Amino acid sequence: MSVIHTENPRRRVYPQNVTFNDLIRANKRKSAMLMIGMSLLLVALGTVFGGLLGAMGADAEFLLPSLILGAAVATVIAIIASAWSYYGG
Repeated sequence: MSVIHTENPRRRVYPQNVTFNDLIRANKRKSAMLMIGMSLLLVALGTVFGGLLGAMGADAEFLLPSLILGAAVATVIAIIASAWSYYGG
């Protein structure tokens, strides 16, 4: 008679001393770093976009306020998007 099913030994992916709470903490840390990184990327893109719009057909004196305005608008959008992501799941 052939055996259809045999029990395999239990395989561990993580070391013995890693608990479920350790994995949750690591996931929260990685998620926070990802949100910060994406927010910084959005602010950088907003700064560039604001600078490009400010440089179109205007003097150089409007470049710095355009950069600041672009960064400020992108920061507000990043805060709203991060809060939405964090509290929305």
